[in-house]
Amino acid sequence: MAGRWAMLALLLAAAAGCDSLRDQVARGRRPKSADATAAAKGLGKLDPQFAHGQPVSTPVPPAPPPLPSDPPVQPPSSDQYVGTVPTMPFGKPAVAPPEPPIVQTGAIALPEPDGDDRKPIRDRLDQRKQKRDDAKTTPVTPDKPKPDTEPPVKGGGDDGQAVKKLLDAANKRYADLTDYEARLVKREVVNGKQLPQDEIVYRLRTSPLSVYMKVLSAEGQGREVMYVKGQFDNKIHLITGKGDHLLAGAGYKTDMDPDSKAATAKSRYRIYEAGFGRTLTGLAKALNPPDGSSPPAVKTLGLVQRKEVPYALEGVEVTIRAGEDPMLAKGGRRQVFFDPKPDSPGYVLPILVVTTDADGKEVEYYFFDQLKVPSGMKDADWNPATLGKRK
Repeated sequence: MAGRWAMLALLLAAAAGCDSLRDQVARGRRPKSADATAAAKGLGKLDPQFAHGQPVSTPVPPAPPPLPSDPPVQPPSSDQYVGTVPTMPFGKPAVAPPEPPIVQTGAIALPEPDGDDRKPIRDRLDQRKQKRDDAKTTPVTPDKPKPDTEPPVKGGGDDGQAVKKLLDAANKRYADLTDYEARLVKREVVNGKQLPQDEIVYRLRTSPLSVYMKVLSAEGQGREVMYVKGQFDNKIHLITGKGDHLLAGAGYKTDMDPDSKAATAKSRYRIYEAGFGRTLTGLAKALNPPDGSSPPAVKTLGLVQRKEVPYALEGVEVTIRAGEDPMLAKGGRRQVFFDPKPDSPGYVLPILVVTTDADGKEVEYYFFDQLKVPSGMKDADWNPATLGKRK
């Protein structure tokens, strides 16, 4: 009997401890002693929750909602750049997703960033550094200097280039002349015969080509010749001079074709080939033959002191090969001298021409001095009717 009362007291004590444990659990507290835990296990028959010795799960009260004036701030993450809003505990978003921007009608849309702007900053910095390094290491190729001289001409090499410059200057000066007057000293070999030296008053108009000559020397003294290309039947009009005509004597007027035998009997060239133009044209052909053949040797002589003038002349020499000149069957040499004096009326003009044959014998000599530019002749003076009336 006494044992039953002892067992009953033990059961009552256990029941009292269980009630106390339940009160603690309800208040969110854990039992602090092993006795309390053992007491809870002893109630397994009374409460199924403790029947199998499972631990007590303490319920966690929900967190209070954040105040409207002080919303929680979530640190930014890489997800926010791709449109994902990070979530807070319990599945609640920390920040509401951004609404799409409002674009007003007629507003100017900003341009999209280019590819470089979309690249990470580190990549762009690396690319710029690489460009600077490449600029330092890449050698700079300097531009090729332009040649100071023009392309060389075919004839004469370096001498040919110097002759071309001189020829260009002479052609430019000659192109500026409308007419001129000079004294011409002439010596020629015609048809193998040496003719006497002539001293002539020489006048020339460039357009239309017009030539007037009056002989001053003893042989043929007083002879006058006029030719105007394309006018007055395109003939040479003349008055005979001393010794020209045995029967008619001096002062006889006549005309003739410029290509006739009588017109060419006392001259190596036709009258329409007169003037500085023939010499300049011949020199140009020597530098660049029009038929494409190899040019003859052309060289500069430099400044040459001649007896004709008190100062040195600029000389050029052309080698004439056999067959190139019908009047020089075996070839020869032609020397052309230009006036280098800037204040001279004949500046850069070919005032002296001397030609020799293959044996070195002189066959042509033309020297112009006492130049007068312009000549002073008027259009009315270029008329054959004025022949014999000039002083």
